[in-house]
Amino acid sequence: MLSLCNAVLGTDYDNPDKLEINTLEGIFFDSRKNDISCSTDNQFLVLVEHQSSVNNNMPFRFLAYVAELLNKFVTDKRKLYKEQLIRFPAPKFFVLYNGNIFNEGFRLSVLQHQQIYF
Repeated sequence: MLSLCNAVLGTDYDNPDKLEINTLEGIFFDSRKNDISCSTDNQFLVLVEHQSSVNNNMPFRFLAYVAELLNKFVTDKRKLYKEQLIRFPAPKFFVLYNGNIFNEGFRLSVLQHQQIYF
């Protein structure tokens, strides 16, 4: 897992003790979970999804996942209503795609959260 984080982040972390696996379970109605998520030394929250088909709803899915994960960082929920800013690790989202649409002239694209709103 440490080598995956280093590969997608372009980092060279070498201490696996600073890597915390925090993969979720039961987010959506069918109790699906995200594929892999971890935090690295509380600097980055890394979410990785593996897809064999194109899914244009990934921005929403990542939004749901990261909200749930960040909520776990707040141990005292009363702090959410206080003036003091709660700091979180920066989320980084990655989709690993192994489908065959690339053979059909598919162009790599970046999906952004702004695209899901009217």
